[in-house]
Amino acid sequence: LDLRVKKSSIGSQHAGLGVFLSCTPLLQKTHNANHKKQENQDIDAAPVFELPAGELLDLGIYAPFLAGDKKDLEDFNRKSMALNGKCQDFAFLNMDGRFMYDITDENGDLHSVARKHIPPYVNEVTNPFVDEQCVYAAFDCQGSLHYLLGHGHPVDGPFRMEANGCEKEIFVDYGIGYEEVRLRKGYSCIDSI
Repeated sequence: LDLRVKKSSIGSQHAGLGVFLSCTPLLQKTHNANHKKQENQDIDAAPVFELPAGELLDLGIYAPFLAGDKKDLEDFNRKSMALNGKCQDFAFLNMDGRFMYDITDENGDLHSVARKHIPPYVNEVTNPFVDEQCVYAAFDCQGSLHYLLGHGHPVDGPFRMEANGCEKEIFVDYGIGYEEVRLRKGYSCIDSI
């Protein structure tokens, strides 16, 4: 598996960078003259990388990276007001909702340590009929937020990707807690009253 950060395929002015996944086989295929094609099996088809539903691959920690990434809500709200909400783009409430993980610098941009990691660049699903959610956020027992690759629910079936080297952008659902950012940026799907 190969993960790359580059310009998002979303096409929205708000998307910026995104994370792209590609898969290539470890072993190259060899054609054996004695190998017979089995019924309903294409021996020339690309191999497939597959994770059964519920089996998730950890892409790494989203937050926190630094001791200062954990902010009480009052401090975070003051910073957010001073920056017109910009730091909200990369912030998450912790497991029990008592403080925020904020991985931005004093200007509201990703700080230098966070920029070296893949998870902060995963974009959210913008159209569930086109974009497949294959990244899920989950807290570990120490309270760190991880991004996990795969399908988290049995109804979604296994996560499959052809091992042909082609890239596809991967997406996460930021959830209802991100709605304030969507409203601020003008791309909320909630009808205004």
